Amino acid sequence: FEYLKRPAEIRRKWLRDKFGLLDAPLIPRPSYLIWVHAVSVGEVMAASPLLKKLRERYPGRSIIFSTITDTGQKVARERAPEGTAVVYLPFDIPFILNNVLNRVKPDLLIVIETELWPNLIRAFNDKGIPVLLLNGRISEKSFKGYKKVSRFMKKVLSHVDFFGMQSEEYADRIRQLGVDANRVMTLGNFKFD
Repeated sequence: FEYLKRPAEIRRKWLRDKFGLLDAPLIPRPSYLIWVHAVSVGEVMAASPLLKKLRERYPGRSIIFSTITDTGQKVARERAPEGTAVVYLPFDIPFILNNVLNRVKPDLLIVIETELWPNLIRAFNDKGIPVLLLNGRISEKSFKGYKKVSRFMKKVLSHVDFFGMQSEEYADRIRQLGVDANRVMTLGNFKFD
């Protein structure tokens, strides 16, 4: 039903991307590919300075920028640096994700804020692709919920190589969920810092 909610002009792209049939320009694999994931408009806005810095610092590297929402897609297309492939994040289903990773072969995944898709993170980790969480935050409500399933969360978080958190409060929360302190750093908020 998600498919039918979308305007006709974006239904085909949404369906193809969600099933991992990303556009052909991503294949054959470029020399180095960075995948950045942001859920919606707020995360896309937070990721924009990072994408610009990546493009400036590594002009020869390819970037995939994925979102979940249609508004996130729209803003991502408007704000992403030239040459960035903007896609919907494929379904968080192992066989779809493995197919995408086998075809696209990214070298790095950067997740913006705390968008924890367990199968996505595990699929990248299983392929030996580093996973970074940047501009990380965990609200008090989410933290309480995560603590209730702490064993599961510890397993999910174990697949992330580095956590760059917005504040020391958020860094402390991620450590309380079982993340080793040497994988956590307070970096500030991308929107302001």
